[in-house]
Amino acid sequence: MLYCRVIAYWTHTGGHLWWRRWSPPQFHLEGHWMEDGQWSSDFLSSGEDLAETLNDFDRGLFTFLGEQWQVHWLDDDASRTFREQHGFELSES
Repeated sequence: MLYCRVIAYWTHTGGHLWWRRWSPPQFHLEGHWMEDGQWSSDFLSSGEDLAETLNDFDRGLFTFLGEQWQVHWLDDDASRTFREQHGFELSES
């Protein structure tokens, strides 16, 4: 089982007190790998690696630890149940 989420963040680049300047958004893919019911690995992907990973997801593939895996997506209810069981934050949407 693989759980992934994309994290967006900005860095403070300037400003004072009542106004701020921020960098353009940057994105990371946070992944958690579960094997035999135990969390065994996690990773961060960004930049070109992130784009490549997302392109692979579009093709139904995921490469991890030198092996290529077929992607099978959970439906909304199964995904919500999985996140609740394992303590991952749920969006408000």
